[in-house]
Amino acid sequence: MSDAPNPNPAEAAKPVEPESELQYILSIISLMLGFLFLLGGFLLFISNSPIQSREGNFRFVIAIGAFLFVLGAMLRLGAWAEALRKRSSHQALNSVLMSVLAVAVVVSLNWIAHEHNFWRADLTQEGVYTLSEESRTQLAGLQRDVKLFLVLRGNDPEVKDVLDSLIEQYETASSHVKHEKIDPDKLSQREVETRLRDLELGTDVMDEDQVLGVVVQSGAQTAEGWKRDRSKHIPRADLWDEEGGGHGGPGKKRFVGEQKISSAILEVLEGKRPKLYFLSGHDEASPDDTDKAGLSSLTSLLRQKNHEVAELKIAQGEEVPDDCALLVVAAPQRPLTPVEVASVKRYLERGGDALLCLEAVFARQQSGPTQFMRSGLEELTKERGVLVEDRYIVAWARNPYDGRLGLVDDIPFDEFDLAHKVVAPLMRNEGRISLKGARPLKVLGTGAGAPTALVKTGADMSKAVRSTDDPLNIKSSVLPGEEPGPFTVVVASEKDVGPVPPPPPPQPEGSTEPTPEQPKRPRSRLVIVGDVDWMTNSYLTDPRFRNLELFQNASAWSMEREQKIVGKATRPRSYRLTMDEGTLAFYKFLSVLGLPTIALSLGVFVWLIRRR
Repeated sequence: MSDAPNPNPAEAAKPVEPESELQYILSIISLMLGFLFLLGGFLLFISNSPIQSREGNFRFVIAIGAFLFVLGAMLRLGAWAEALRKRSSHQALNSVLMSVLAVAVVVSLNWIAHEHNFWRADLTQEGVYTLSEESRTQLAGLQRDVKLFLVLRGNDPEVKDVLDSLIEQYETASSHVKHEKIDPDKLSQREVETRLRDLELGTDVMDEDQVLGVVVQSGAQTAEGWKRDRSKHIPRADLWDEEGGGHGGPGKKRFVGEQKISSAILEVLEGKRPKLYFLSGHDEASPDDTDKAGLSSLTSLLRQKNHEVAELKIAQGEEVPDDCALLVVAAPQRPLTPVEVASVKRYLERGGDALLCLEAVFARQQSGPTQFMRSGLEELTKERGVLVEDRYIVAWARNPYDGRLGLVDDIPFDEFDLAHKVVAPLMRNEGRISLKGARPLKVLGTGAGAPTALVKTGADMSKAVRSTDDPLNIKSSVLPGEEPGPFTVVVASEKDVGPVPPPPPPQPEGSTEPTPEQPKRPRSRLVIVGDVDWMTNSYLTDPRFRNLELFQNASAWSMEREQKIVGKATRPRSYRLTMDEGTLAFYKFLSVLGLPTIALSLGVFVWLIRRR
């Protein structure tokens, strides 16, 4: 028998030398610093910051991070080996792998959603990332092809964020809209010059103001390629407006690309822009006045929508110009002369269209009741079946502070004629029109050809709304010459002014040309409003009311451009924060990969601490 003792496996195993406290601390510090250096190097790699331009900097940072990470792991190599033999370590490793898998799934879903736009939600107050109803209506009526050329750098964050989505919606809204991207950074110098020359732009790509932007062209797609008809270039800088930013500081930027592109589409398709004349010379509201009572906001919106705006003074013997698409009379404070009234009348009789805002203008007399000023157009409106009354609309309302009952002249009107194109869309959007000190209108006659009352006070306001013929002598509880409502404040009139044109000649037999449409009978359209404040700067774009839509629809109907009628017009008021490319890249990385990675690292760190 052998005298050698039977070895005990437990005794035979060599004990693992425990790591020192210093070694443990150095290992944790090295691992965390390594991770931070790796993360910083990756951020330098994906950003376009000036730091990256110094050759090798980001590689040097990544190398340091990798060295520190490996050093930290080597310092605890024995502890890792011992930990992996424990059952609890297997469970912890399983948890880490599951966490890595979850992070990978989240990152993959973020990448897929970002690249393919399966679903988007526009959370901006004014819908910066959503095509407006106004543009969709315009696109739905396109009969000719339009092509949008995006001459922009591919790494432009503002373009990638906003414009790509907008152009995609343009194409979805109409099959007549196509687009093509031209990235100067991805083409050779010769290719860039050729493409820019074809678009009638400058060939110096460094001159970004003259080159970069959106080119809108009308034309047709032929077998030889795209054949343009008209072209309009929108510089990149014009896609954004900057407001504020006094004392040399940056201002807020708001995206106006949709308005610019939609306006350019109209311009290249129509060629000639409709021209609106604002009558002047009688202290009317001015289209260039930026005060609260001015019309500068209206002028700006009209020009954005491809309209020309000009003021008109009718001299002795002159006529309203033939290129006048719409004559706007914005509350004259002094009477028109008989010659001027006759000129306006002749303009309407030859098929002209007009928007007359005839508010209550009055002056205090030495004694007696209020004297209303007559503009001189009241007889003309009466001939068209509309009586402009010498009265002033007010309403009883309680003061929100002391609860006292008093009179106000700032009144919302919410009853519309649902059969008329001008106001029917406003009712569908639960709209209201706000007027101040309006003058009531009365429709004379009924039946076919009679004017239409478009806007009036609703039934729920009949007890509160009153009119007076002596507004300057109103007392706290006495309303002189009081009359109850309801009151009409907007009327539309349409009148044939010429014979029916003869039908077009028939097409020759076998002709493939489409049959010409029957020419329309000449007619004059007139919209009369008993106030002008509703379209001034202080009221027009107020989102609580549909004053802007009323003007747009009334002018579109008057000019027989009814495809431009909408229920909700664009109010460009949204702003965005602008970041440079490096900052934007950092936040993209942080949201998609950085935060999950940091959370995973903290979890591992806590696990290591708790093992002690």
